[in-house]
Amino acid sequence: MPSEEISPADRPAKARNERILLALVIAVSMIAVALFAAVTPEGRAPDERLYYHDIQELARTGALSSSTGHPQLYSAVSLPAYFLGRTDAGRQELIRLLGVLFMAGTVYATYKTSSELFGAGSLARWAPPLLVALLPQFAFIAGSVNSDGLLAMLAATFFYLCVRVMRRPAGPLALVALGAVSVLGVLTKQRFLVLLPVLLPVLAVAAHVRFAKAGSPRSRRIALWGSAAGGAVLVLVLGVLAVKVIPTVFPAGALASWRHLARVVNRSFLVDLFAMTWGHFDWLVLPMSLSAYAVFAALSALAVLGIAIAVIRRFARRGRKALWDRTAAVWLVVVAAMLLTFGSVIQYRLAGFWPQGRYLFIALVPFALFVGRGLDEIVPRAMSKAAFRVLTLTLAAIVFAQIVFVLVPYYY
Repeated sequence: MPSEEISPADRPAKARNERILLALVIAVSMIAVALFAAVTPEGRAPDERLYYHDIQELARTGALSSSTGHPQLYSAVSLPAYFLGRTDAGRQELIRLLGVLFMAGTVYATYKTSSELFGAGSLARWAPPLLVALLPQFAFIAGSVNSDGLLAMLAATFFYLCVRVMRRPAGPLALVALGAVSVLGVLTKQRFLVLLPVLLPVLAVAAHVRFAKAGSPRSRRIALWGSAAGGAVLVLVLGVLAVKVIPTVFPAGALASWRHLARVVNRSFLVDLFAMTWGHFDWLVLPMSLSAYAVFAALSALAVLGIAIAVIRRFARRGRKALWDRTAAVWLVVVAAMLLTFGSVIQYRLAGFWPQGRYLFIALVPFALFVGRGLDEIVPRAMSKAAFRVLTLTLAAIVFAQIVFVLVPYYY
């Protein structure tokens, strides 16, 4: 990885090395998706037959239909791959390979987000895109006929734009892009609606960043509250759009009591959700090896410990001011997105469904940032290069071991 201290003379070489490293991470992620797509038999990933039927109907009649109950942007995006195929099997394989592009876009957006927040050479900068690139369950889902790959890429882009406008003065183009990605996300899957509330603090902070040194205090307050109101209007408009264009909105389930919540969010639910998030293949009947889950459990524990240490150190260093700067605002949005996403999974359970780990992939970037920042706090800076290499080899070994020793024997 690039070193943290970069002299002006070394910057071109360091930038080139960073681009090469990013290209390698993206390339490995694309290979993983292609391998999952190649070894998984037709129809053996969640909802594949339903999505393929919708794409077929759109290609045959030109009319949008929804067997899944989701919007149809994915079907429209998949049409070119469908028309390139000569047989149903070939068409499905080409549509699956669209996931290679979705994975590449998701990894790139994750890197752009972490590079906005963390310095060159830090584990916090590189662990998030690496984790997304070599997350077994995401590679499996991205390499299937399923809109979750497209949804994850749009959500990752959404978070990058959110962080960008909160960190740097936002021009009209960045704000238009944020609105456009929000609309595309809603048209991909109703699950994207879960993220929209974070637009309120994002646009309020963006207004503060842009107008912090301009005009009177009164004009800055007007800009701040006006932007928050604009965010509320955008959320409302997107909500109305969702009701109009989405076949079914969101599963309705009521919480009767805290005791009811404890029964729903029980140990079995959390263990299953953990397993299905990291890797649980086929139609959720093919788990990874126990050693792979042990590695991911250790990573999660280290990340939580690292975040706790980072929070304690930040408050010790800055006191109450730790809550009132742009860094705190960004992490508020990150944590809010994670909580909203986890809350939506609980909502599925309250509605009588058994949620899947892929439902969390709309918040891949926040979760990856959380893990990366936690690991960065635990690992001494002098060991960050070695830690990155070990993490890369470990995650790559897990992904390819699951393909060779779990999926191939199971299917063939």
